[in-house]
Amino acid sequence: MRLVKWPTLGCSVAALLSCGETLAPDAGPLFKSTSTHTFLSTSLGTVHGAATAINEAGEVVGTNDSDDHAFVWSKGTLADLAALPGIQGTMATGINNRGQVVGISPTSGGAPVFPHAVIWDRGKVTDLGTLPDAVYSYSAAQDLNARGQVVGWSSSPIDFGNDHAVVWENGKIRDLGAPPRGASYAFGINDLGNIVGWTQAYDANSRAALWAKVARIDLGVLPDADYSYANKINNRGQIVGGSGGSNWEHAVLWEDGEITDLGTLPGGARAGASDINASGWVAGWSDATDGEVHAVLWKDGAIHDFGLGQAFGINNRGQIVGSSRQGPTLWSLE
Repeated sequence: MRLVKWPTLGCSVAALLSCGETLAPDAGPLFKSTSTHTFLSTSLGTVHGAATAINEAGEVVGTNDSDDHAFVWSKGTLADLAALPGIQGTMATGINNRGQVVGISPTSGGAPVFPHAVIWDRGKVTDLGTLPDAVYSYSAAQDLNARGQVVGWSSSPIDFGNDHAVVWENGKIRDLGAPPRGASYAFGINDLGNIVGWTQAYDANSRAALWAKVARIDLGVLPDADYSYANKINNRGQIVGGSGGSNWEHAVLWEDGEITDLGTLPGGARAGASDINASGWVAGWSDATDGEVHAVLWKDGAIHDFGLGQAFGINNRGQIVGSSRQGPTLWSLE
């Protein structure tokens, strides 16, 4: 594991999180490829699709690819999440501890059919809509926090409808902005309202971004990397995602002004971090010597390999969800 400082942005990030100067690492990642933990794998009742998020009660959401329906799984029971009226096909991307679920549903009203961000709450699905005067009528919700703040993106009214990161709160949508002629996407939010995702300037590579208070912070890239992206942030301000170049990509952790290269499984060239819990356990994916993508967990300097698949979500109990040969899967400590 090697550390690299975030780039200097001229900000007082003591009041936000942190930032500093870029320093090159002196070697590759030091994570071991073994773990002392043993996990039990549980299929969630369908052989197609993936589980994408899990809350502290062990409630799991995801999408069944066989019928393009979002689902919620709880205590061995799989239930379908309704689409917006008029058309079928949904995706679930996040769930909070209140049982509220966010995702995407197509909308009716003639061709073309655009997806809209939605929230499921107590059996009711609500269309969160798009930015006012958006060029295209589409949006997507990716995550929500305990306060019910929802983040994702929407087509915008400028730059030919370029996507902009947004947050929905109290029935209103707020544009988080984007670089000139560029785009932005929000993928994660913590209970403090700090938001992560990525921005992309016109004719440029993506850069991981943090929206904290009123500032947008560029989180930077690994040495010799061309791009980065951020997926999730926990309440300690730890952020996970990925950074890489044309032939490689490594999972990364941003914390206290430093970027940590989490590396890959032995023999792998690509990996990405999907989620992080309060203890700093990181769920994600990596390729390996077999050339296949594996679901993995980074913890205490070690990588735990769950086999073929991807891990997308983790809760504070150490339960992990994703996809495997069994379809949507839950991994729990034995």
